[in-house]
Amino acid sequence: MTASKLFDPINVGRMRLSHRMAMAPMTRFRADDAHVPPPMVKDYYEQRAAVPGTLIITEATFISPQAGGFSNVPGIYNQAQIDAWRQVTDAVHAKGSYIYLQLWALGRAADAEALNAQGHALVSSSATPLSSDSPTPKELTEAEIHQYIRDYAEAAKNAIAAGFDGVEIHGTNGFLVDQFIQDTCNKRQDLWGGSIENRARFPLEVTRAIVGAIGADRTAIRLGPWSTFMGMRMADPIPQFAYLAKKLADFKLAYLHLVESRISGDADVESAEELGFLVHAYGNASPVIVAGGYKADSAKQAVGLKYKNHEVIIAFGRPFTSNPDLPFRIMAGLALRPYERDSFYLRQDPRGYIDYDFSEDFKVQQQQQQQQQQQQQQQQQQQQQQQQQQQQQQQQQQQQQQQQQQQQQQQQQQQQQQQQQQQQQQQQQQQQQQQQQQQQQQQQQQQQQQQQQQQQQNSIAHS
Repeated sequence: MTASKLFDPINVGRMRLSHRMAMAPMTRFRADDAHVPPPMVKDYYEQRAAVPGTLIITEATFISPQAGGFSNVPGIYNQAQIDAWRQVTDAVHAKGSYIYLQLWALGRAADAEALNAQGHALVSSSATPLSSDSPTPKELTEAEIHQYIRDYAEAAKNAIAAGFDGVEIHGTNGFLVDQFIQDTCNKRQDLWGGSIENRARFPLEVTRAIVGAIGADRTAIRLGPWSTFMGMRMADPIPQFAYLAKKLADFKLAYLHLVESRISGDADVESAEELGFLVHAYGNASPVIVAGGYKADSAKQAVGLKYKNHEVIIAFGRPFTSNPDLPFRIMAGLALRPYERDSFYLRQDPRGYIDYDFSEDFKVQQQQQQQQQQQQQQQQQQQQQQQQQQQQQQQQQQQQQQQQQQQQQQQQQQQQQQQQQQQQQQQQQQQQQQQQQQQQQQQQQQQQQQQQQQQQQNSIAHS
């Protein structure tokens, strides 16, 4: 493995990534008809989390029913969806990796008939149709705009409840947030349009609401100033997006995600306008993720040279679909398996989704790691057994010491009792001796008295 900054660890929000290769968000249409991720979605993300310390950004996910309008796209607005996503996040975390949920509102890009069938209207920043033969969306009212902002915040809280490490606002490719940013769609002349500042208001207020709900270090946003997808691309996007990036920097987000024009929706583009103005405007407020059809060599060059003064992560999209161990392959210098475009959007179909195998080298590494883990576990078990034996020996020694102490205490007690008995005997002997002495004294006194009496009698007799 050749040295590259691409392989260096980096702190992002609350995460510690082991390298600088992230999985970009990609719509795959594998959710069920109720917008709930089925088990194969768990398998899909679990496979791509196999290299520990990898950041995965999920496919765009609807924040509410009215924000949708495509079938088989996951949501994050009810308990069934939260529970299903929890299976995904648990699986990713078990691999030692991280996962952000991308929050999505379609706006005028939605299927109007599908929305109408659910009782929802096609909406946008302005009544500007996507194309000449597209239906005209309803311009969102002030109250409806604030409801969308609340929906974003609620979806972010639901994502955290589902176990995600954070959320990314989908702000590019001509969907609702982008429809407010760019004047190709936004024709308003109020607080939400008509100037650079006002066109930036909706993404900034959505960001502010999410930051307030879950924290800045779990919040991110994706922008793409050069994309022409879904009727976007202002005549001069630089002033608009530079202003937005400067304002976003004040939030101290987990990261800013930028898309070069090499990727436009689901199509490849030959040339790419520069993102340097955006990176410069954002400064070093937090790491920047850059996406744009990068290959291994161009990714290394971008991180090590092009953006060498910034903390940059490269997002890989379509190559990740056919290479679940993509970070390992790039670090090991292995060729990437070509992706299959025809399988990108097979609705509810596991083909081209979870049937790509890991590289043989990665399998060998995993086997070696498993063997090492088993050896470590065996060593730990042996250490535990030794510790248990030592503890048992210590306990036995302690018990023996306690028994010895008890015996010593008993001996001391016996000695004390013997001493007490001896003292009592001595006291009794002393008392007996004292009594004998008293008796002797009494006898002597009696004898003296008798002698005195005899002397008196003798003296009387002589007189």
